[in-house]
Amino acid sequence: MPGANKTLYAVIIGINAYPRSPLYGCVNDALAVHQFCSQLADSNDDIKDYQPLLLLAPHEGEDDAALREYNLSKSDYQSPTRNNIIKAFSHFKQAKAENEDICLFYYSGHGSFQPAPELFWDLKSGKQVESLVCVDSRVRGGRDLIDKELAYLLWDAINDKAFYQPGKAGIHTVLIMDCCHSGDNTRGGVRARMEQPNPNRTPISDYAGYKESLEKSGAVESDKAFLKALEMWRSARYVHLAAARDKETAKETMLEDRSSGVFTYSLLKTLRSGGMQLSYQELIERIKVMVRNRVEDQIPLVFATEPKDTQMTFMGRQLKEPSREYVTYFDPDTEEWKINAGANAGIVPSNSDKEPTVVKVWRKSKTDEVRKTEVVAVEPASAVLDGSVFSGEDEAHEDWIARITLMSAPKIKVSFDESVGDKERKYLENAAAKVKVPTYEFVGAAEDAAFVTYQVGEDYVLAKKNSLVPVFKRNSDPDKFLAAVGNVGQWMRVLELNNQETEISRGEIEVRVEVVEGEQLSYSNLNSVPAASLLKDPSEIKVAYKRIDAGSRGVGKHAVQPGIRVRIRTKDRPYYVACLFMDSLYGMTSNLDSTEVDPDGNGEWIKFSVKGEEYRTIPLNVDDNYHKLGITEITDYLKIFVSTEEFPIKSWEQESLKLDDKLIKIDRIKKKSMGLMEDASGRGSSDWMSFTIPVRISRPLPQQEQSVGGAGKNVAQIGGARLTVPQGFSARVSAASEAEIKDMVNTATERSVDGADKLRTTLMPPPIVWGAAPSRNAVFSRSVSAAAPDTQLSVLEITAPLGDNIISEENPILFEPEGGLTEDEVLVSFAYDEDSGMYLPLGFSDEEGQLHIENLPKATPGKIIGDESINERSLSGSIKLFFKKVVIGSITGQTNNNKLARCSLGEDGVSVATAVGDGALADPKLKNICLLVHGIIGDTEGQRQAFFENDSKLHEYFDAVISYDYENLNTPIEETAKLLKSDLAKAGITGADGKRLTIVAHSMGGLVSRWFIEHEGGDEMVHQLIQMGTPNGGSETSDFRKSVFGMMSMAMNGAAFLKPYLPVLSFIGKRVTKAVFHTLNQMSPTESDFLKALNKDGSPNSGVPYTVIGGDTNAIKPEKMDDQPLLKQFWLAVKQKAPYVLLNKLVFKSEDPNDMAVTQVSMQKVPTQDTLPFHSVACDHISYFCYAEAMAKLQEILEQQRGG
Repeated sequence: MPGANKTLYAVIIGINAYPRSPLYGCVNDALAVHQFCSQLADSNDDIKDYQPLLLLAPHEGEDDAALREYNLSKSDYQSPTRNNIIKAFSHFKQAKAENEDICLFYYSGHGSFQPAPELFWDLKSGKQVESLVCVDSRVRGGRDLIDKELAYLLWDAINDKAFYQPGKAGIHTVLIMDCCHSGDNTRGGVRARMEQPNPNRTPISDYAGYKESLEKSGAVESDKAFLKALEMWRSARYVHLAAARDKETAKETMLEDRSSGVFTYSLLKTLRSGGMQLSYQELIERIKVMVRNRVEDQIPLVFATEPKDTQMTFMGRQLKEPSREYVTYFDPDTEEWKINAGANAGIVPSNSDKEPTVVKVWRKSKTDEVRKTEVVAVEPASAVLDGSVFSGEDEAHEDWIARITLMSAPKIKVSFDESVGDKERKYLENAAAKVKVPTYEFVGAAEDAAFVTYQVGEDYVLAKKNSLVPVFKRNSDPDKFLAAVGNVGQWMRVLELNNQETEISRGEIEVRVEVVEGEQLSYSNLNSVPAASLLKDPSEIKVAYKRIDAGSRGVGKHAVQPGIRVRIRTKDRPYYVACLFMDSLYGMTSNLDSTEVDPDGNGEWIKFSVKGEEYRTIPLNVDDNYHKLGITEITDYLKIFVSTEEFPIKSWEQESLKLDDKLIKIDRIKKKSMGLMEDASGRGSSDWMSFTIPVRISRPLPQQEQSVGGAGKNVAQIGGARLTVPQGFSARVSAASEAEIKDMVNTATERSVDGADKLRTTLMPPPIVWGAAPSRNAVFSRSVSAAAPDTQLSVLEITAPLGDNIISEENPILFEPEGGLTEDEVLVSFAYDEDSGMYLPLGFSDEEGQLHIENLPKATPGKIIGDESINERSLSGSIKLFFKKVVIGSITGQTNNNKLARCSLGEDGVSVATAVGDGALADPKLKNICLLVHGIIGDTEGQRQAFFENDSKLHEYFDAVISYDYENLNTPIEETAKLLKSDLAKAGITGADGKRLTIVAHSMGGLVSRWFIEHEGGDEMVHQLIQMGTPNGGSETSDFRKSVFGMMSMAMNGAAFLKPYLPVLSFIGKRVTKAVFHTLNQMSPTESDFLKALNKDGSPNSGVPYTVIGGDTNAIKPEKMDDQPLLKQFWLAVKQKAPYVLLNKLVFKSEDPNDMAVTQVSMQKVPTQDTLPFHSVACDHISYFCYAEAMAKLQEILEQQRGG
């Protein structure tokens, strides 16, 4: 019989131990997927074999326990190197179509990207290629695995095999990617699985599959032949489950006491709870619910090379879920009774006497002797039982079996922020302990929590971890606050409630939905209003407000709310059916209490009740106040229960919560008070199942423009944001969401409007512009959980501008989002410049949260808002301003703690910096030492990499290389110099020990070094100072501002190695907008007392020789940058000054040679040196340690020093 002897071939990859950016949940995830597949094979008779290939990179020591739990040793898995992953695809070549084999590829680790070769620029907007980061991708000579290579490897493995379809034998292939960019291709917190782009670009000729495809086709090496091969590779048929969209980050955090990817955790939990019977599309919708309950800004996706394949069930077959019967054994090492499944199987321990996890155990040889016990603790791959039901004699038997009969409902975990006082904390903890059936628990460790409690003044506030957005309205009454927390926990429980033991199939139930749109609803027509469309068994329901003629209401059109009518039928046998309507503010209403539905009848309608009357049409609503946040779409849910016995849910109703006053005020329909939730698993012998249908309600903002400036008001309120324009400027302004932009682009494309092919470039900024810069989505206001993705206002459109030439630093347009910005956020405005073909920055927010837009671009085709946006032949134009809310922190390179560290090269080829203790450098063998000092931008990581990585020999000139990182914005430069002297002395470097210190200092670090040498006695230990781009003569604030804009422009449009500078440049842009930081004041050529003291005429020569390496951007030759096409494009635009008006405004200019931030005249102003060797190189200010010419000059200087 075809398919009765199928084999499941799995390649499972989990990478924790990255040398540069480690992760902590990927190996857990990979092992959980491995065990799921093993149990799946054991539970399905037609899977005769499971053939896994594991590629794991665990942390030594830290992941040992997890590996032992799965009985794995190092010989059971391979290292996930690039070569090993490439070879792993051959595993799938064993699959046979006639056996209906299954191929599963699972990857958990970092995703990344790099600029695409120009050959690919027309293939996808964005000019980037996505990649998987192998464990050796960031070591010497390492490379990522590019998405084009993955396409080839998969095609090569399965292209000669038929794809399984009902009634036709073939293989089924599914890819699961839990990493960033999977949508297209500090420990304990929420960690993004996104790595900075690899600076080692992969030449096309080195792509896996390049030579092979050309050889098979008989073609010579040519771009045309390779593009043809790419099209062929895309024909491989598979289904792809992705953790996030290409503009989002996949996240990992603590879930059920272990670090896990939120996507993988949700996927496995869903598959074990009826998900095997769902289509891929239904499966991903259920997973979305779980993911959004735990983290923000992550939307899982499913897609297939044949779209219809998303309607197949997981692995393409009607497979049974893994058996819920487990092997039970006595562990002599811990002297505990255990079962061979734990957190990986979704098992949770008993959390109270009222909510136990009950287990029945028996021996295979004595099935009539059943004992009952509980789960008391859960480990990654095992669970500990209450051993009181076992005797010593039982330990000798090896045929014990266990089955879970009642699972304790998990509680949401809440930690306390330090803002909560001790007294208040104790009260909350004590009050929570008195709740009979709590849906939440307070935990001490923040890393274990999903939510955090804050105290703001007298009020208590609940927020998701790593978010400052209140979940509901703050409250000064602790008991009312706890009641609301309980409602949140209850709502999440019910939403995710599923019966893992059910034998009821989703296919036994039919759901028909009538969508009512474009009709004015009233109580008189709710049962008769016609439907606009019909849906059968939808995975989601999408409805929208539609504009209709006002009629007697007035002139023009107005938008009317939509509604739905839902009827539920059973197909083969009677079932009891119930339905909860779960709104986005944690309210629950019973629209259909438990009712028996017979397959011979017409089914049951979900009802809407008001004032004792019942209606079939359920009106759906997006409150006006959501628009104040710029939210145009929310998601509610239908939770449908199906049972063999009555399943009452009326007691589960609860009232909706309110949003926080500081954001918006909103009153929702009051619901009846809900009692405590009963554990649905404990319903005797009845069988039940549930499924969830998201209801997405769209209510676009009125598409109208406001006039601002001129003779009218110079202030406009737009979707929660305040826009203020300067005198002399006027325009019409409006705002749009990404969803509206996508609709507009699709409409223009469908109509074949002239210029439609360019709209994606000008209206949809590609992810590569911002790279891996950490960010938050909400721009015009704070986000709330209700907001659907891409539906919040995020783009400002300006039409008919007058006086736009006056917009400048002195006369900016001010943009202030609702709720302001937090200390760790900076808002950057940017726009597409059609002249240069690049996205360029326009302004930064200041310390008060006001964004200063100091430049305006030209209008580009594609008007978003207004009836005239698209006509049959052409596109109207407008100015589009985009926004990025960058989150700053440790990733920016800023530090508040000075750190002296010793640098070295690890065995994996990655440089590391280890803090030095007292006397650590006193060893007399360490005579010749190099000290690296960074400047005002970034830290010493780039310098350290230049000295040690990619076969660099620079470190070999010294007995030791050390680095000094310091707070570089607010601490006076001379104070930093004093701290440097003190830290060196503690480490064992003084003027009396005979050590020779060579300082290599970048930018402002050269000023720190000079003060140290000339004023703090550093001349007694420093042998030589090498400065790179140091403003010895100072830099005007206005010039520095231009420098920031110019460097931002270069990083946004440049090579991969520049992307890490975007967060710190954004942060500096924030500080120089309106408020100027201390060290910048100290670099003023005319007003700085510091520079006056440092460059005082007649200052004695310290005796320490200085050498300066100075960049000259005029010497950069972009025509030689073929290996960096985006950087080449930027510099070509800079060189061709005349056509690029906006770019010329942004880039720092001087008649003197300069590195885009400092002139060479300033670099050479060192009056204390009789002679100052100066070396001009083709380089910009932030790339000294990346450009080959600058590094070659540094090596030449060090070689001369050694020879001297």
